[in-house]
Amino acid sequence: MNIVIIGAGSIGLSLGKAFISAGHEICIVENDVSRCEEIEEILGSVTILGNPIDHAVLEKAGSSRADILICTTDRDDINLVTCRLAKHHFGIKQVISLVNDPELSSVFSQAGLDVVIDVTEL
Repeated sequence: MNIVIIGAGSIGLSLGKAFISAGHEICIVENDVSRCEEIEEILGSVTILGNPIDHAVLEKAGSSRADILICTTDRDDINLVTCRLAKHHFGIKQVISLVNDPELSSVFSQAGLDVVIDVTEL
């Protein structure tokens, strides 16, 4: 399976490790160059540096062939826009996102995301 992960924080890193261990192909999109370097030391060459709401960055990350996209950033606006792009432009079948503000959970669900995870419930 081909999986794109948005955000290289602790959740993104943990997911990346788990998916690689399970034999899946991953790409992690991160906008912090030093974090990309840290992830590459841990997981190898799996990161793309850039803003995930940039169509070209998502394309470079392999979104056109991805089975799943997971947004793990702490920015609900970035997560929502990225998921909408993934779902409606790239046609990714399974789009999953964290939502940091529980009041926005219904907005994420109404936007057509497949799975919305409220971080306050984790």
